[in-house]
Amino acid sequence: MGRLQNKVAIITGTGGGQGRAAALLFASEGALVVGCDLDSGAADQTVIDVRAAGGEMISASPCDLTSPEECERLVQLALAEFGRVDILYNNAARGEFAWFEDMTHETFWRGMRNELDPVFLPTKAVWPHFVKQQSGVILNTASMSATKVFEVLPSVAHTTVKAAVQGFTKHLAYEGSLHGIRVNCISPGLVASPVTASSLEDSEWLDAMLRKHMIKRVGTAEEIAYAALYLVSDESSWTTAADFAVDGGATAF
Repeated sequence: MGRLQNKVAIITGTGGGQGRAAALLFASEGALVVGCDLDSGAADQTVIDVRAAGGEMISASPCDLTSPEECERLVQLALAEFGRVDILYNNAARGEFAWFEDMTHETFWRGMRNELDPVFLPTKAVWPHFVKQQSGVILNTASMSATKVFEVLPSVAHTTVKAAVQGFTKHLAYEGSLHGIRVNCISPGLVASPVTASSLEDSEWLDAMLRKHMIKRVGTAEEIAYAALYLVSDESSWTTAADFAVDGGATAF
């Protein structure tokens, strides 16, 4: 029996990076995975790879997680295919990075929409079903940037929204506790992904980032996925309202 045997898990942003790694890992542990991504081609490839490895996965792609209707469609797909939802992993986000003097009001709020709506809206769509079944697990993705500033990372919008994700998680955990719902968040550090690939090629930028990490290397999507696996599994049944740092010691350094 896998650690997520027959659990229905919605994972957002499964086209690459941490979402793809989670889809592969969760499926290998017996989860019935429902993915989504804006990039249909990448999302479909993850489905192919999960099935090739013996797992079960479907995908609702393309899917715009800033649209309430699209988020409702994602949840309804899971219900239609598998009859229930047990896990929601709000992984997807698109950040806006600029120094404050160069950031416009429009850019700032685009960052809020593209990183906060993909947490709020899927949660809003799945919440009535979790309340009805009196169970469910929600895992949100925050960041070390919620509490950490880096001299080479122009992240005023990203920092603001990820701090909001942490606050959202804590309060929602209280409301969820009244209905058997657990809510946690995970805060990754500097992780190799399609989004960070170009920055990681800049040795000066990378050195400046790693100076504030205890473990002097970049993390992997698989390392985040293993932490996520624990947080959505029954092994963490007494854990809620927690923020888990998986960041090479960055937030403590």
